[in-house]
Amino acid sequence: MPEEWFCYAFEQHLEICFVVEGMMLCYQRLMDQHQFKQAYAIMKYLNEQKLTPLQKNILLCDAFYCEMIFSNDSKAIPLY
Repeated sequence: MPEEWFCYAFEQHLEICFVVEGMMLCYQRLMDQHQFKQAYAIMKYLNEQKLTPLQKNILLCDAFYCEMIFSNDSKAIPLY
């Protein structure tokens, strides 16, 4: 999909569920592109927002994965 579909801004209206889902797609695409620091920044921001339990669990799993990568665990990268 085109890159411009995955633009994000932290000042968007996050009370709208579609905006939250859009930002989640953005950070997941960044993870697919192995841009983990940028993805983690979005995750930290989203974690402070009002999320559904499913969104929160997905976010926590992805954040845990990033934490494993940031500790330079060479075995974590192939798992993704």
